[in-house]
Amino acid sequence: MPTVPADEDTLTRAIIALASEYGRYGYRRVTALLQAAGWQVGKDRVQRIWRREVT
Repeated sequence: MPTVPADEDTLTRAIIALASEYGRYGYRRVTALLQAAGWQVGKDRVQRIWRREVT
């Protein structure tokens, strides 16, 4: 069974909050916002969470 990173829940909440605030933004823009906020996260990880939680 794959392991889940420790910050997965916090990151998921941050993605959902940004998606709610910036409704027209996609996962790439949200990735840029997260990176600007100090998250070390790639677009692939954000996209995976985005598909699972936002759409």
